[in-house]
Amino acid sequence: MATKLSYKYELLPNAAVTTLPNASDEIKIGSKFIVTKNSLYVQETDMETGTKTKSKLSQLVWIDKVYRTLDNGTVLLEILFYSRGQYHRVSTTREIFNEKNIMLLTEKGADVRGDNYKRIVAFLQQQEQTIQQTHYLHTALGWKQTGDELVYYHYHSLSGKSIEEPSGSVRDTRVNEVASIYSGPLAIQPTGQFEVWKETIRQHVLGRPALEFALVYGFTSVVNGLLSKYLPLEVLLVHIYGDSSTGKTTASRLAISSFGKPSADGLLKNWNATFNALMKVIAHNHGLPIVLDESSTKTNSDFTSVIYQLAEGRDKNRLNSDIELREQEKWSGAFLSTGEHRLTEKSNQNSGLLVRLPEFGNIAWTDSAAHAEAIKNALENNYGHAGPQFVQHVIDTFEEEAWRAQLEEWKERVVEAMTIKDGFSERIAEKYAVMLLTGQVMNDCFDFEIQLDSLLEFIIENDQENIGTRSLESKSLDYLQQKIVKHHAKFNFGDRGFSGTACYGALKKKQDYLEVSVVKTILDTWLSEGGFSSNQVVLKGLKKEGILDNEAGKNTRQRKLVGEEGKPAKQTVYVLKLPHELLDEVSTLPQTHHLSRPNSVFMDNPPAQSLEDILPDFD
Repeated sequence: MATKLSYKYELLPNAAVTTLPNASDEIKIGSKFIVTKNSLYVQETDMETGTKTKSKLSQLVWIDKVYRTLDNGTVLLEILFYSRGQYHRVSTTREIFNEKNIMLLTEKGADVRGDNYKRIVAFLQQQEQTIQQTHYLHTALGWKQTGDELVYYHYHSLSGKSIEEPSGSVRDTRVNEVASIYSGPLAIQPTGQFEVWKETIRQHVLGRPALEFALVYGFTSVVNGLLSKYLPLEVLLVHIYGDSSTGKTTASRLAISSFGKPSADGLLKNWNATFNALMKVIAHNHGLPIVLDESSTKTNSDFTSVIYQLAEGRDKNRLNSDIELREQEKWSGAFLSTGEHRLTEKSNQNSGLLVRLPEFGNIAWTDSAAHAEAIKNALENNYGHAGPQFVQHVIDTFEEEAWRAQLEEWKERVVEAMTIKDGFSERIAEKYAVMLLTGQVMNDCFDFEIQLDSLLEFIIENDQENIGTRSLESKSLDYLQQKIVKHHAKFNFGDRGFSGTACYGALKKKQDYLEVSVVKTILDTWLSEGGFSSNQVVLKGLKKEGILDNEAGKNTRQRKLVGEEGKPAKQTVYVLKLPHELLDEVSTLPQTHHLSRPNSVFMDNPPAQSLEDILPDFD
């Protein structure tokens, strides 16, 4: 029974260059087979008389090229066959030599039958031995991960070459690396004109810091991927968000246009794909930028584990069918995400997550709809040229120690430019330093210039706007204050009781702060609902900032709260010291109250008052 054979079919273009013999030639393969006029003949000799007879075996089936895949060593054959006046091409493995597998070509029109398939296999095996040249393929992309040589896999593999220095001496950066061509699913073959792409950059991108940032970010994947071979760098992730009129999609297309087609069949992938599908694009990619577009389409999803995994640069450990650990998929470089909202809104509120994913939001990336359209039209037809040129420049000029020093200099500049700093500033500054180093290398490579000072200013402005939400303490405090304001009616207000069926806690106005006591189970539930993965980590942070007032050795205190029956009872609470300004966010008292409690002093329709009016001062 035939085994499953993987192959790719296409109709051979008339102008295709092949190794097919000329129609007028007669070629002998081995001792029995003759090829002539699009046909395959077999020559047999009568054992008694010695008479040779030639009979047609089939229309021609011919191995045009032999390929070897560098990633796993698999040998592939490009087979041509003649059918109905045209040649057709099939790419497959050497499993085609299985006598039953060759029959699978019959459905495509090959003249393979039950009475000739064994001889056709014998012919192909003999013909393969006459082919001297092996062509090489790759499916992995970006920097080669083995060996010390700098080799980068794009549509064509890129490696060193001889360089004439200004002094006249020649520096040889060549390596013993065979040339190969990409055989994967991404449309990265350089298309259109490089000069048209560059003119688009000069006309529509330069002088606009936001678009310069997007342009540089694509090249950053090359630099970060290379540096990751020498330094423990995380994969760079950036999420840009805003509504469709901000030009974020144009910015993302710009970021990847240097390396491939800025569309779905190229380097622009949708978040709505399964993670396994994304893995097939990301795995074994060490320096080619990818856009994960429109996170908003991935509904009801928690991005926490995906963000951590992307930043870490490796897939989870998995078992194969033999219950053995499979080799982990790995990647490095830089990826860009887009969506209408923050990606962290659909993720845990961990600080580690926030520092792994800088977010740039509600930025006007383009000047107008016409501006965005002009960029889009140009990039659709002219792409994939600048990336390989940049990589070749890096290969020919890279010096590890010099790059390390320049990276450290940029990191120091970034940190110095940060007016406000937190515990993550040093770490995130390193990510921004890689981007700025990339801009510097681009200026050495291309005949246009990135304004590095403006790029730094753009990055720092965004960082300073977001620094308040980066720490876990800041995010949790902001979240808890929103919850307190939303549910203020369920708190005891000074002398007055709460509204509703359950008491959430009490508010007391102190001289320097507002004391908010929240029932332990209520606040624990809030934190869980807010996506904070560890309550203890949040409380530890609030305690460190002096926000949590607690008993020695505990996170809580005991407080008397008026319960449903109007009687005070001791409860375990978290006590928070919050600013008086929190009262300003509550403009009026609730209009309905729990009326079953005795001695209620609330009127059925009390006049509107602010919390500031009814909360007494406490010493």
